[in-house]
Amino acid sequence: MLDRCDRVQIAVRDAAKAAAHYGELLGCQIARRDSSRHLAAKRTILAVGESEFELCEADGAGLTQDFLGTLTLFDPPNRLDRIELSQVTDNIQSMGRFAHKHGDSLYMCYIETHDWPAVRDRLLAASARYTPRGSDPTTDPDGGWVHPKELHGLLLGISRTGLAWEWSGREDLVPAA
Repeated sequence: MLDRCDRVQIAVRDAAKAAAHYGELLGCQIARRDSSRHLAAKRTILAVGESEFELCEADGAGLTQDFLGTLTLFDPPNRLDRIELSQVTDNIQSMGRFAHKHGDSLYMCYIETHDWPAVRDRLLAASARYTPRGSDPTTDPDGGWVHPKELHGLLLGISRTGLAWEWSGREDLVPAA
């Protein structure tokens, strides 16, 4: 259902619970389980389009325990995907409130899907907190944002394939809805 991202690692308190919720909301399936000595974590790896979400559950003291609730973003080659650096200038807007509460960290990531209506329907069926790009959450054709409380601390933006060119300075490359 989701198309592509290289990899996302998310520190979670309960990987089984997180995997079930990601499956319900986004159609992810468990690809495998393993452990990482470097991260001091038990990992549950979910298949997501062409890539994976790694749910890292702390396995003692170490990186995962230290960064519980944050994530590492991906580095996809030769695609529209990018990492964007932002600076918080106040504690009033959502990014400022997040930074004030959690400190400097990754705020969100964004993915594309070839079937936004199917993703939207899953979110609505699960009564998940999500904000559409437009005004109507039941018919928005372009995408939206899934609230961090739904995805164990990850603010996830989702859009139909190619729409991100709109805010990447190449509106001429945005395919028609």
